[in-house]
Amino acid sequence: MTQQKVTYMSSYTVAVIGTGPDPDNPTVDGFAMGYRHGEAFESDDRCTLIGCADIVEENRLTFADTFGLPAENAFEDYEELLSALEPDVVSVAVPPSIHRDIVVGCAKK
Repeated sequence: MTQQKVTYMSSYTVAVIGTGPDPDNPTVDGFAMGYRHGEAFESDDRCTLIGCADIVEENRLTFADTFGLPAENAFEDYEELLSALEPDVVSVAVPPSIHRDIVVGCAKK
């Protein structure tokens, strides 16, 4: 059996879908898991956070500001984010009831 060399990408562009509310101003509607994911990606030198999506404008704009993203990279619709930014990696941090549909939607893009 011939062994093939596998080459991996050395850097990845990343987007977070489902930012949640500002963790410094929590609500009963979310756990701000998107912030935990964003922090993890920022700590990895191979990753560059390029965008986010959340249906709540305040959530997505606060997330963008926190992570130094331009406001135009904060989307209401995750499909628009995928089309506009074409991230290498997508972190889906939405409530369980809608998680599956968004993951399947991302995989189809």
